[in-house]
Amino acid sequence: MCDSFHERSDVGVRIRKYANEFAGAKTGFDIFKNLKELCAVYGFEWFSIASFPSVVEEAYKYRVLINNWHPELVEQISAIPDFCNFVSVVQVRSSNIPIVLRFDELNENTGERIINDVFQEYGHDFALFLPLRSLVEFNGSVVLSGRGESPSAQVVMEVAYLCNHFHEPLNQIVKSRSTPVEKLSPTQISILQMLAEGYNSKELTGKLSISASTVSYHLRGALALLGAKTPAHAVAIACMKGLFRTEIS
Repeated sequence: MCDSFHERSDVGVRIRKYANEFAGAKTGFDIFKNLKELCAVYGFEWFSIASFPSVVEEAYKYRVLINNWHPELVEQISAIPDFCNFVSVVQVRSSNIPIVLRFDELNENTGERIINDVFQEYGHDFALFLPLRSLVEFNGSVVLSGRGESPSAQVVMEVAYLCNHFHEPLNQIVKSRSTPVEKLSPTQISILQMLAEGYNSKELTGKLSISASTVSYHLRGALALLGAKTPAHAVAIACMKGLFRTEIS
């Protein structure tokens, strides 16, 4: 875990800079870029923002707003029976302070070893859960995860402070949500239609004049909104719902 950021003499200036950028986010993609930079600075590898379930049975994949997790990890977590009733999950949901979980230290006797196995399968050794509760529209957490050692107390304090600045941007995103199909952006629909027409990822970046990481971001979002397991699955759902501008030849 990288601690070099808070050891720099200009740490105060840098934290203020990031705090202003986070608070000024206007879209989910802005938050995605902020979190990607945050991970690079502090030594995390993955991030996810999801709301807490409104009902216990509500699957994780339907509550995700932003993440860079592997789609299959999201699917496997969502498919775990009684996931929201597990001791560690209840602890995270009920906490008002950051919590670090190590997936190699879950109690074997709790019956929650499946959580450890799923996260470790995709390389996640630990996860830092940052609850965001003082919101009208959004009530959930930011999760930052990675490999190796757990984050230091100083890192936890700094990233918790910075992520708190996502409150208002997240509120705006939640307010703008409607039905899954209506949530799809024109770019997401364009990407799905081009995939249906046989374009590959490299061709997509050229046709849409966006980077590969931006294509990946929009595609992950489309999969989450449509409840799809793979890009091909998302294309099939989009076709059935008549989202494409013309018939796919």
